[in-house]
Order: sequence, then C-alpha cells, then structure tokens
Amino acid sequence: MTGSKLFPMLLLTEEPRNLPDEVPTITGGRSKYHVGDEVHVNCTSIRSRPAASLMWYINNKQVRLYLSHLFAYLGHAISHDMTDNDDIIKQTTKLLVVGNTLERKLSYCRREVKMELFRSHCYSIYCNSLWSLFKVGTLNRLKAATKNLVQYTPEQDTDGLETSRLGLRFVVGPRHFPSGELHLNIPNTNFRLQHLPTLTSCLQHL
Repeated sequence: MTGSKLFPMLLLTEEPRNLPDEVPTITGGRSKYHVGDEVHVNCTSIRSRPAASLMWYINNKQVRLYLSHLFAYLGHAISHDMTDNDDIIKQTTKLLVVGNTLERKLSYCRREVKMELFRSHCYSIYCNSLWSLFKVGTLNRLKAATKNLVQYTPEQDTDGLETSRLGLRFVVGPRHFPSGELHLNIPNTNFRLQHLPTLTSCLQHL
C-alpha cells in the first residue's frame, strides 16, 4: 500500500484465555478535514481476556507514551519526586540574573535603592509556601504527559471479558501526507485521509 500508513497493532500481554470475538475497529473520523484540524480517532478491541494491549503507528513509527520528569507550573519547576531542589536552583539562578542586571543598569543608584528594587522583584519568590500548597491530585495529573495517545480504562463485562480502547489525536498537517494520502489501517477496516490541493483533507471509508 502506497502513501503514509497509520495503523494500530494488537498485542496480548498474557497467555490468552479468550481471544477477541471481532477484529479491532477504528471510530471517530469525520468526513472532511482542513490542515490545522485535530483528528481524534479511537481503536477498540472488544471482549477478550486478558484485555488487549493496543498500539498506534504513524508512518510505520510507533506512537509511544512518554513520561516527563520535570514540569513547569505557575512559573515553578515540579520534579517527578515532588522535591523542591530543581525549583530552588531555578529561582536562585533567576535571582542572580536579576541582581546582576540591577547592578549593571542601576550602578549609579544608592545601594538601598537597588536592594529595595531587588526585594520588590523577588518578593513572591521568598513566599516559598507556593512550593507546598499544590494538591496531590493536581500533581499526580501532571506526572504523565502523553504524546498523541488517549488512554482509557478497560471496560469489563459481567462474564469477565474486557474491552480495550486507545485513542489517537493529532493535528492535520502537510507532513502527514508525503505521498498525498494518509492511511488509517487495521485488519478488514481501512480509512484514507486524502490531502487535497486546496489544503483540505477528506476522510473516506474504503
């Protein structure tokens, strides 16, 4: 198949006891896209035990789940272990930069003036209670940073079989159509994103 290909791969993470009754399906595509629009599709594998593990590929490259170990929030650095060391180092660097800038630009001012300006600029930094007032739930939501993937919790039927679902989001751009088309492909189901000369993309069911 020519053109760019995007397809999920189905893996079973344990020795299979019940294989899915049907092949995975792709849902959620619109009939037309413009460059700059967001594509949001889902791959669903129903009724298996254990739950199927789904993976998306874009142009033969797996879309992976990335974990970020450092975050910026309200101007502060939050590390993965919730310690303040990285943020303190960051704020110290900012203080040194501000102090040096004041020294150069206001070299003719009295020392008292420069100290007052320095304290005024850095007052909020001295209020380091900001480093301990974040809710645990808020910080936990920041721990996992996903790139394109939307993960859902498997749904369990009354008979113990589970349905897995993995979403994919990306913004349509010319780079997705090196050969004019982008294929979303899983067994027995094909979708084709076609790049039109008017910078409009259409999703067609084959």
